[in-house]
Amino acid sequence: MKKKVCIITQDPRVRGGIASVINGYRGSSIEKCFNIIYLESYKDGSKLTKLLKAIKKLFIIYKNTIN
Repeated sequence: MKKKVCIITQDPRVRGGIASVINGYRGSSIEKCFNIIYLESYKDGSKLTKLLKAIKKLFIIYKNTIN
């Protein structure tokens, strides 16, 4: 059984060094070893866009901690 790993990061479309590193993880062999959940804590856009993203991610955290 693969271990769960939660990576809290920026939205993949945000430009910057951290986003580049995390995008390198996506689809790589490291995902074959671990069950990686990417939770984006930052997204460009309006306050409403950011709020909706936060609510969605809180639901994902809740759903994944129940199991």
